[in-house]
Amino acid sequence: MRLRYLSRFAFLLTFSIFVSCETSPPVSSDQPAIYQDLIVLSNIDSSSIFIDGVFTGRYTPDTLSLAIGNYLVRLEKENYAPSEQTVTLSKDTPSTLTFSLMLQTAQKIVLIEDFANISCQPCVTSNMIIENLTRNVYGFSKIVAVKYSTNFPAPNDPFYLANKNNNDARMSYYSILFAPSTYIDGVKATSSTDENEIIAKIDNALTEIPKFKIDPAFTIAGQNILTGVTVTVIDLSGISMSELVLHTVITESDIHYNAPNGETVFYDVTRTMLPSNSGTDLSAVSAAGIYEFNNNVSVGSGWDISKLAVIAFIQNKNTKKILQTGSTFN
Repeated sequence: MRLRYLSRFAFLLTFSIFVSCETSPPVSSDQPAIYQDLIVLSNIDSSSIFIDGVFTGRYTPDTLSLAIGNYLVRLEKENYAPSEQTVTLSKDTPSTLTFSLMLQTAQKIVLIEDFANISCQPCVTSNMIIENLTRNVYGFSKIVAVKYSTNFPAPNDPFYLANKNNNDARMSYYSILFAPSTYIDGVKATSSTDENEIIAKIDNALTEIPKFKIDPAFTIAGQNILTGVTVTVIDLSGISMSELVLHTVITESDIHYNAPNGETVFYDVTRTMLPSNSGTDLSAVSAAGIYEFNNNVSVGSGWDISKLAVIAFIQNKNTKKILQTGSTFN
C-alpha cells in the first residue's frame, strides 16, 4: 500500500480524525473506536481520493482505514469528470468502491455579445468581423454570437424598438455607453473593430476546460415556440451555483433591411430572451448530472421562423463571466 505524506501539518491534524493507517488504531477509554478498511479502485489510476470533501493525500488504487459510519467518497483526476459515491462502513466486512471516470468531452463554446445600431458606421466593420469569425474562421462548434441593438446614435433603430426591454436590460447590465461594444464570454474588447484583439480573446477563452455542456433545441407549434435546454453538469468544484444564471436567447439571422449605415443584411439579432432577461436561476442545481429547462413564447410579429436559432449560455451574474454556451447552430 502506497502512502503519500502531506506537507501541511495542519491538514494531518484535521484528517487524522477520521482516517488512520495504523493496524491498531487508538481507542477511547470511554468507547472503543471501530475501524474498517475501504478499498478504493478506479479505471484511471492515481486519481485523487476525497472523503467528505477533504483531500486525503491518497490516490487510487488504495485502502483507507476509517471509523465505521457513512462517507461521501469523491475521485478527481485532471481532464476527467469527478465522480462521487456514498458508502456505509460496518464492522463486519471491508467495503470496496469501484469508480469509472469519464473524460470531459464537452467542447468549450465561446459567446460573442455585440451591441450595435443601424446608424453606427463603425458597427459595419464590427459586424463584418463577427460574421466572418462565427461563420468562416471558427464555425459554430467553437463560437456563436448574440447581437443586441442600442438606441444610439439613432433612437429609431427598428431592431431596438422591436425588443426594447431586453436590449435595455443587457445594455444596463454591461453599462453600455458606445456602439459598437463587443464582449467575449462577458469580457469587453477594447476595440470592436480590432479583429486581432477579438481573436486573441476567443483563443484564450477556448483553452478553458468547460464544466458544463449545453444543448438547446426548439420546436414550433402553430404560433408558439417551445424551447428546451439540456444542461449537463460535469463538475461543480470551485463553482457557486447561486451566482449562476442560464440565459436562453432566440435570435434571427439573414434579415434584409437597408440601414442608414449602408448595411443590408443582419445576423444573430436578438428577438427575445426566455423566460426573461433575468435568466433562469441555477441555485437549485447541487450535483453533477443532466438538467432540463423548458420555456415557450409566441412567434413575434415579423419573425421568419425558418431563420431562428436558440442560443443558451451560463453566466455568473456578479462577475459577468460566461462559463459555457450552446446553440441550435450545432
